[in-house]
Amino acid sequence: ITENENLLKQYDIDYNNFQTQYNDLNKQMVELHKSFASVVQLKDSRLEKVRQVHDANKTDSLDAKTKINSNIYTLEAEIRQLKSITDICPTCHQHIPNVIKPDTTEKEKQLTQYKVQLDVIINDMKLDDEDYNKAIANITQDYNVQSEDANKKIQNLTTQLNTLKKSIDECEGSRHTLSNFIQSTKSTRDNYLNNKKKLEDKIKELKGQVDKITSKNG
Repeated sequence: ITENENLLKQYDIDYNNFQTQYNDLNKQMVELHKSFASVVQLKDSRLEKVRQVHDANKTDSLDAKTKINSNIYTLEAEIRQLKSITDICPTCHQHIPNVIKPDTTEKEKQLTQYKVQLDVIINDMKLDDEDYNKAIANITQDYNVQSEDANKKIQNLTTQLNTLKKSIDECEGSRHTLSNFIQSTKSTRDNYLNNKKKLEDKIKELKGQVDKITSKNG
């Protein structure tokens, strides 16, 4: 029994060690999930910031584009109207007195400047879209790397937790079985000793009676 009791104590020690390791790993798992949640939150925050900047830039560019398109449309109409004025008679092809053909040179220069500005805005919008897409891709890539790393750690911890849980269950089962065996053995031993004492007492009693009878007959 002493050997079994020592073994039971060792089971208790092993069980407590396994349980401590399991609790420690479980805490690590909780912290890892918190860390992963922070990674997700950071990704969402970065994406939202990039979107806000891009949307603001796009709104400003569209406003400027609309304004310049309006200026171009108005100026082109004005130039067409001015160019329609002629100082030559279409019939006789002679110069019409007191009629001066308007000079549209400056207005055409202004129109060219507007079109250059429009091209710049369109190009800036294109570049801004490219920068936006690159930023989104970089943020997503960073997240994927961190997510993959976190998932590997979670899988590793999950494996360790499952292994420890199995060890805990096995240890607890063995400990329970051995404890029942020890209790049963103690009970059997106690019954044996009790019955042995009763039998010895009975033998002693009977021997005393035999001695009395022998003494009387003698």
